[in-house]
Amino acid sequence: MRRLIGWTAGVVGVAALARMLARRRGHHAPPPPAPAPVDDHAEALRRKLDETRAAEAPGLGTSAAGPPEREPEAAKESLDVRVIVRDVFATMDDLRQDYHLMLLSEVVPDFRATHQLRGLFELANYALAPGGRMVFNVFLARGGYTPDRGVREFGQQEYTSIFTRHEMSAAAAGLPLELVADDSVYDYEKEHLPEGAWPQTSWYANWVSGLDVFPVERDESPIELRWLVFQKRR
Repeated sequence: MRRLIGWTAGVVGVAALARMLARRRGHHAPPPPAPAPVDDHAEALRRKLDETRAAEAPGLGTSAAGPPEREPEAAKESLDVRVIVRDVFATMDDLRQDYHLMLLSEVVPDFRATHQLRGLFELANYALAPGGRMVFNVFLARGGYTPDRGVREFGQQEYTSIFTRHEMSAAAAGLPLELVADDSVYDYEKEHLPEGAWPQTSWYANWVSGLDVFPVERDESPIELRWLVFQKRR
């Protein structure tokens, strides 16, 4: 890391010196060429998530601009749909307590701390009806691996927040929520998606395997994204 920081500082310093010399020459030098595009899996994922959030994908909250368009569309089909667009953890006051399914895809990988995990389980306990299920994916450590602080922080920059199974169990402790399914995202989606639909993007298979953080062979990665299903006991 120190070597990388030193190299970056050197590059920035050289670039600054070049700009200063160009100004002294009266700005006659042509502008530098635009940098070549980089096939950066993590950056592509960041852009994808940013675009999704900017478009206000259906979630929990109310829009100040007025009712979302999906509600009138649902009404035409006589569907009981209510769209709330806001931070799901802001309040529970406007939520019902009879939901049968909570689905969170690529949400927990953006968490930063275990208290957010606990908040997720408390939300499920509040909102799910007995027998209801919460489905989400999360990067879990494998084979007893415990990530240190540096690995966790690096993972967070790659949309790969890592949790251990002990942390997952602690987050659900004392709540009537039982783990009923635990599947590798890579294996499950590769097997069940239609032919030609896997992988969804050029970077997806590596990302779900944890290779954005650990550039090793897939079976050597100490982390992987997994689909977990928790059911509220009746």
